[in-house]
Amino acid sequence: MGALFRFSKFVVYILSDDHTPEHVHIYSPKKHMAECEAKITIKHQEVIFSKGYKPKELKLLQEFVKTNKIRLIEKWKEIQDEQD
Repeated sequence: MGALFRFSKFVVYILSDDHTPEHVHIYSPKKHMAECEAKITIKHQEVIFSKGYKPKELKLLQEFVKTNKIRLIEKWKEIQDEQD
């Protein structure tokens, strides 16, 4: 699992051989990773899991995913295709 993007205090990952819908995992390295995680769908920026983030932080994360939607979808496909 390698970091795709870093912005502000967040690190964004796409896991290989992961399930659909297409989504990203976002951690905050300044906090213990097990305490702060979010999973957000790429297409609709829906928060499907969140632990440790404040609502304001989640809105920021959703905006990041929305702004980078095309690149994230391309990366998702590329990473998943590597597993086939």
